[in-house]
Amino acid sequence: MIRMSKKWVRSLVLAASIGVASAGLSVPAHAADLQMQVNGTAVAFEYGKPYLESGRSLFPLRDLLVALGVENDDKHIVWDGDKQSVTVIKGEIRIELAVGQKAFYRNGQLFTVLDVPAANVDGRVYLPARAVAEALGYEVGFDADTGTVTAAKPSSGEPDKPAQQPVVLSLSVEEAIASLYGSSVEELSAEQTETVNGLLAMDRAVLAGKLVDMYDMTFEYGQTNMEIVNFVKQFWSAGLQAIADYSIGQASSDQAGYKVNKLLAALPGEASFSTLADLLLKHPNAAVRYNIAYIISASKAEAALPALADSFATEKDAQVLGNIMAGALQAAGADSAKIAVIFEKYVSLGDASKDNFSGVLQSVLSDDADKKAAWRKFLGDKAESGNTDAADLLKTANLK
Repeated sequence: MIRMSKKWVRSLVLAASIGVASAGLSVPAHAADLQMQVNGTAVAFEYGKPYLESGRSLFPLRDLLVALGVENDDKHIVWDGDKQSVTVIKGEIRIELAVGQKAFYRNGQLFTVLDVPAANVDGRVYLPARAVAEALGYEVGFDADTGTVTAAKPSSGEPDKPAQQPVVLSLSVEEAIASLYGSSVEELSAEQTETVNGLLAMDRAVLAGKLVDMYDMTFEYGQTNMEIVNFVKQFWSAGLQAIADYSIGQASSDQAGYKVNKLLAALPGEASFSTLADLLLKHPNAAVRYNIAYIISASKAEAALPALADSFATEKDAQVLGNIMAGALQAAGADSAKIAVIFEKYVSLGDASKDNFSGVLQSVLSDDADKKAAWRKFLGDKAESGNTDAADLLKTANLK
């Protein structure tokens, strides 16, 4: 169990605000004066020129990365135009950031909060140099007299393993926790802040609701959402059921259900996936179940097929069932063993659901010759051995 003193809680909050102040660099008055050196060698800016934003220096990202040893190709510097995000890969390090956002991630964890958000200027991404260099294991300095940012590898450090940074809980999450007690984090009692688990267990249902309320559906990869995901992943895995229970308790609200679905889908690991699969079986809102079926199918996880197939018998809404069936068929592909799993569930269905499945099967197979051939062979073999369900499905799905 992680022990968390009152002083440490306060330091976490302060770390978030100090991290903002230290993420950027103090700069000279003119952008033209800005320079950078990596291990004593001046950086030649080929992809753009440094400039000032809110008193902070922003540098062209690709120039920074190349100077810091990242390979200059699409496998190591990956731009996603739809999400306006960049993924950087160097050795064991994976950096993620998005234009317009201050959250800066390394290996799936919130590394720092930038002083100013990453910017897209004339098709080039710019951001403060410090976060990039430190995430890649460099020590960063600034010479105010010459306007030069310096980055150097620590003499005793590993090349691709930067020093461990302090854990930073987002201010928004800390405020949500503190609001449960009607006081600031600094004023919480010693008993309330003794351990992370003890603190979070006090009003688990209320905290779940507050986190879901904060989740922003309009910007899925926004800073607040990623902070919530990071918080639950690191400190509140025991709260997954409380989050699911909140969704069920808000059954009349499609929006609350969608938020919970998105949040659970963003969390890694079997526990969050199992929680989603359980909601598919239990959630009283058909629209929310429909959304869950889509998310599970799109995950392409190995557990997707059994999760979807298990809900064949319990799903009463024809539209939701059709979506579940379509997802299961896509997950099975042309694999005969997976087709057998689906067929076993099909056999136990009532007549109306069997008709539903037949129509979905026909639709899914219409533009996929490999799947169609696999299903035709599987059902044909079953029919030849006397299985009437297989013979009927061959006929109704037009596979003969």
